[in-house]
Amino acid sequence: MSSISKVILLILSILPQRTCFSFDNFSSLQNKEKKSATEISTFYQNSDDIIALEKFDPRNDLTPIKDQGSSSLCWAYSSINAAEASLLKNKLTKKDDVSLNPTSLGYRKYVRNVDPLNNNEAYNNLVSDWANKSGTISQTPPLLSMWQGPISNTLPYNADVYSNSLYRLNSAELISSNLEKEERILEIKKAIAKYGAVTASCNYDGGRKPYYNDLAVNNGIPHAITLVGWDDTLDKSLFKPGSVNRNGGWLVKNSYLDNPYFYLTYESKISSSTSWSFTFDSLDQYDYNYYYDNNLDDFALSSLKVNEATNIFEAKKGEEHKGEFLKAVNVGINGNNVSVNLKIYSNLPSLDPNDLNKGKLETEQTEAFSYSGYQTIKLTNPVQLEKGSKFAILIKVTNSSNDASIKLTQCPNKPSFRKYDSSFSSIMNGALVARIKAYTKSEKIETHQHSFLEATYEWSNDLSLVKAKRICKDNPSHIEEETVNTTSSIIKEGNCLEEGIKRFVSDSFKNPAFKIQTKDISICLGSHSFGAFIEEIPPTSEKEGTKGHKECLICHKFFDFEGNELTDLSIPKLPKTITISVVNGTSSSNEILVGHEVTIKANPPNEGYKFIGWFDNNGTLISNSEEYTFIATKDAYFEARYQIIEPSIPGENTEENSTSNLDTILIALSILSASLITAFIAFLIFRKKKY
Repeated sequence: MSSISKVILLILSILPQRTCFSFDNFSSLQNKEKKSATEISTFYQNSDDIIALEKFDPRNDLTPIKDQGSSSLCWAYSSINAAEASLLKNKLTKKDDVSLNPTSLGYRKYVRNVDPLNNNEAYNNLVSDWANKSGTISQTPPLLSMWQGPISNTLPYNADVYSNSLYRLNSAELISSNLEKEERILEIKKAIAKYGAVTASCNYDGGRKPYYNDLAVNNGIPHAITLVGWDDTLDKSLFKPGSVNRNGGWLVKNSYLDNPYFYLTYESKISSSTSWSFTFDSLDQYDYNYYYDNNLDDFALSSLKVNEATNIFEAKKGEEHKGEFLKAVNVGINGNNVSVNLKIYSNLPSLDPNDLNKGKLETEQTEAFSYSGYQTIKLTNPVQLEKGSKFAILIKVTNSSNDASIKLTQCPNKPSFRKYDSSFSSIMNGALVARIKAYTKSEKIETHQHSFLEATYEWSNDLSLVKAKRICKDNPSHIEEETVNTTSSIIKEGNCLEEGIKRFVSDSFKNPAFKIQTKDISICLGSHSFGAFIEEIPPTSEKEGTKGHKECLICHKFFDFEGNELTDLSIPKLPKTITISVVNGTSSSNEILVGHEVTIKANPPNEGYKFIGWFDNNGTLISNSEEYTFIATKDAYFEARYQIIEPSIPGENTEENSTSNLDTILIALSILSASLITAFIAFLIFRKKKY
C-alpha cells in the first residue's frame, strides 16, 4: 500500500461515520462527471425549452457536493446549493470560481454582530453544539436579506460577514401557490428552469438508494435537499421502499458524499414551506443595508395582517464629495400575485410617521411579484440622502385575493409603523417591525456643476448592454458616457395560449444622473406543458373507449403520443352482436347486429314426417311457417319440430273416411228426393186426366 493510500485511509477513518465516503463512490462520481463532460449542456437554455424536456440533468454544470458530515445543518447546505445554482444560472460566476460556506450560514443563525450602520444590537444565542441543532430552510431568506453572507467556503465559519460577503440577495421566493399533482410538478419545474434549483425537504433514512420513495420510510427524519432536475421517464417500479403509482421523479442534489445525487418520486409531498429559490446581485451594486428586523422568525399571529407600513431611518454615510444614494428597497411579503407600491420620503423633520407629508416625496414605484418571500425593488430614480437626515420607505401591498401582507417580526422599540385608514401607529405597541430594508450606495458627486441636456440611452442589439449619454448645454464637447450590463428575467411566462414578457434591466450607473433602464420584449408563444400520458381504454359493446392521450396543463387540449391534437377522445362502442341458435334448420347469419333482419328456414322433413312449427327453448310455438323472417333484438333459440304422418286403414272410422261417407249419403238422398218429387208430379197429372 502506498504512503498516499495510507494517508487517505487514515483521513477516512477519522471522518464522521455519516460521511461514509468510499473509493467506489468517489470513482462512480468521477465517472459520472467524465461522462457528462462530453454532453451538450441544457442548463443555460431558455426556461421554456428546459421545461419541455422529459429529462433535465444539469449535474455537470453545478458545483461539487459538499458533505454536511454529522452536523444537522442540512437546511444551510440545501440553501447554499440553491444559491450556487442561481449564481451559475444567472452567470454571476463560474463553476470553478464559487464555493459558498454553508457552515457560516448555520452559525449566523445564532451569532450576529452589530451591523455597520448601528441600527441593530448584537445577537448571540450560541450553544456548544449549535451545529447539531435543527433549523429550517425558511430561516435562510431573512439571514441573506440582512447580508449575513454568503461568504467563501475557504474562510472560517465565524469570519466577518459584512466585510466578506460575496453577493447581495436580490430575491428569495417561496415557490408555492396551492397547486397540486401535475400543476404542482410543473410549477417546480418552471422554478428550477428559471432559478437553477429549488430547496425542499423529504423524510430521509440515510440510505444510498438511487431512486427514493420517502412516503414509505418509517424510520427517517426530515432532511433538507435541493431539487435541480427531473426525469419523467423513470419507471415507478424503481422507487424504494414500498411502491408508488406514477412514473417520474426529481433529481436531488444531496449534502452527503455517500449519496450525492438521487431521484425522489414525484409523489413526494414538496412542502409549501420549504420550496425556496434565490437570486443575487453583484457585490458592487450596494454598499449599505438599513434594516431593523434582526430576527429570523416571522410573527405568526394570523389575525394581525399589515398591508401598509413604513420604516423610518436616519441616513449615515453621505460625505461632502461622495453622496449616499438609495438604490433599492427589499421587502418581505406574504401572498401570491402581490402588487407592491413604494414611496420614498426624504428630509423628514422627525421619526414620527405622521410627519411624512412634511418631507419630500422623492419617488413612487410599483412592482408585481408572483410569490411570497423577500423581493428587491430597484429604484428607477435613485434618491440622494443627506447625512443625518431622516427618510422613510412607505410600502403598500395588495392582491386580488385580499390576503397580501407585509412580513413582521419581533424587534421592539424601532421606528416601524403600520398605516390603518389614514393614520399611523406602532405595530403591536412597538413590539414588532416590518421587514422593510433600504439598500444604498456611496458614489462620487461631481463638484463642478454642468447644465446637461436630458440623458439619452442606447441599447445594444442583443439588449445585453445599455449606453447612457448626456451632453453639457454650455459646452457640447463635454460629454458623459457610461455603459453597463443588463440582467433579464421572465416577467410573464409564455405558454401555448399567449406570449410572455421578458424584462431587461440595466445595472446601476456609477453616475447618479443616469437612471436604471428597463425594456420589456414579447416572448413567442411557448410550448405545451403536458401531464402524464394516459393509456388507451379500449371500447366494449356496452361502453365507449378513450384514446391514449396527454393533456396540456395550460390550454387543457388533448394530444396523442406523437403530439397531434385530439379533438375527440372517445372511441365508439363496439357493435353489439347477438347469437341466433337454429336446430333442424339454417339461418342467414349465426352472429348478427342488433336490429338486423334474419331469415331462418327449416330443413325439409324426412319421409313420413311433416313440419309443424318453430319452437323456442321453452317449447313455445313461434311460427308454423317453414321459412320465418324476423328482426333480431336479442339472443334467440329456434328449433324446427316435425310430426309423423300416420297411414289410413280401410274400414277404420277415421275422420277422413267419415267425411267421405257422409258426402256419399248426402248425394244419394238428393237423388232419391228428386225421384220421389218427379213421381208425385206424374201421379197428379195422371189422376186429373182420369177424372
